[in-house]
Amino acid sequence: MVDNPVLRIRELRRMRGMTQTQLAKELHYTHCSVCNWECGGIIPPTTVLPKLARIFGCTIDELFRPEVIEREEKRQRAHERTA
Repeated sequence: MVDNPVLRIRELRRMRGMTQTQLAKELHYTHCSVCNWECGGIIPPTTVLPKLARIFGCTIDELFRPEVIEREEKRQRAHERTA
């Protein structure tokens, strides 16, 4: 389990099969910004949080809690079983 909420962005992005560049384009930011968020260099601006939640299919609160990753992993495994 990851304790740093910034690292949850990385995990959620990877679970969606997105690159940093793809996420950055979706958010209208540079891939360097996404990299900084994921590495803990800076925290994303509050204006980005609703967009991240929409992209990852979770609430803003869930971006900072491990349950969203666990739920996404279960959803992904279920999808793989049915595919």
